[in-house]
Amino acid sequence: MAKVWSAIFTLMGLFTLATASTAPAIFIFGDSLVDTGNNNYITTLSKGDIWFNGIDFGNGLPTGRFCNGRTTPDYICQIMGVPSPVPYLDPEANGRNILAGVNFASGGSGILPSTGYKYIGRIPFERQIEYFSNTKADLISVVEQAENASHLISEALFYINIGSYDYISNYFLSQSRVSQLYSVNRYQQLLLVKFAEHLKDLYEMGARKILVSNLVPLGCTPLLISSRNPDNGSCVHYINSIITEFNKGLENMLKNELQMQFSDARFILSDNYAILSQVINDPSAFGFKYANESCCGIGRLRAEFPCTPISSLCFHRADYVFWDAFHTSDALNSILANLQYAGSPEFVRPINLKDLMALS
Repeated sequence: MAKVWSAIFTLMGLFTLATASTAPAIFIFGDSLVDTGNNNYITTLSKGDIWFNGIDFGNGLPTGRFCNGRTTPDYICQIMGVPSPVPYLDPEANGRNILAGVNFASGGSGILPSTGYKYIGRIPFERQIEYFSNTKADLISVVEQAENASHLISEALFYINIGSYDYISNYFLSQSRVSQLYSVNRYQQLLLVKFAEHLKDLYEMGARKILVSNLVPLGCTPLLISSRNPDNGSCVHYINSIITEFNKGLENMLKNELQMQFSDARFILSDNYAILSQVINDPSAFGFKYANESCCGIGRLRAEFPCTPISSLCFHRADYVFWDAFHTSDALNSILANLQYAGSPEFVRPINLKDLMALS
């Protein structure tokens, strides 16, 4: 099996930029899995600009990414041959720099404004969309005509990865207020209704090519294994069953609500749950040795305390699926990007990013 996957990625040649379909701009929304530095500029306990983050990226210094290297959208941009979008709060996010897109993601954020409250500062999804509205106005001034800005936005990729923190930093927290107010099913419905509203807002502002990632099997993250299932180190199945139901609802919402309502747009789903499940069930097939412990952290599975300069750090970082207690490693993000860009419907559907960006 390992040889099969190795051959697949070699033959795909997904990093051959000359054959890649290019997006004129990429707008990124989400949480710490895709934040490239917005949280550097706010008062928050969710900070990615600390060592050892960034150790395998650029000059080896932290950039604000919650990873040892690149995020999945970083790899998508590399495949497409375009620069990674500048974070919205970066002072450089102005003028012609925004023509390649903007990253609005924020560590600790969620679909609900209350999510991530324990981190104090974060940029919830609805605020990220407000920031995009500001960016749209700036684009009009940069390209000088609203028509040109609208065309740029309609051809752009809108990349969205959010929702995990609505569970791990809201519903699953001890003494969680929302878990007292809502059953699991009612909370799922609340999230999906709000998510749909936000996606409709983006559509109304011109988004037409939209990729939404579903939630990974959170019960298999070192964070939840170490706190809920520390004795045997196996996945927490009741948590994964909750996430599975949310993902089913998400796909149904994209396919049977939004896609049918907005036929001139394309909504595609990246099945990150399926991808991570395959990797975790057979890590060696994807070149990994460790699927249930962090590369950087403290305590059981290096997952009881975040990655900091005083953490224990693994040496062979490409052997690990997870960089820290929750965030995936640079090596895993590369696989996610490859499959999102040119994968089969098992992993991205109804079409992949390569086909999406080829549409006019």
